[in-house]
Amino acid sequence: MARPAAHAITDVERIAKQLKSQNKQVTPYRVQKLLGGGSFAWVKSALDQLGYQEDAGLPAGIDENTAQLLRLIQPLVDQLTQQARSDMDIAVQRLEKVVQEQDSTLSER
Repeated sequence: MARPAAHAITDVERIAKQLKSQNKQVTPYRVQKLLGGGSFAWVKSALDQLGYQEDAGLPAGIDENTAQLLRLIQPLVDQLTQQARSDMDIAVQRLEKVVQEQDSTLSER
């Protein structure tokens, strides 16, 4: 007997809309990642039922090989972008702390 689905198609739809609102390509991989799991095939099937095409968000007029390459590298680009933003946030926090310490030192003088 198959186990019940952990996520409903409405969860997939919610995630897909969230991605579109962020101007991100809606792919089964991204949706699966944001859901925190689930079968890739089930997520892909749900997106197909909801009318989301895998090429949504890709530039018009590109050939299938280029589209496939973009689909494959997009998760890596997303991960690197997220890491860069995180690193930048940490650097900004450190700099703000240094500035506050310098302001405090100047105020004491």
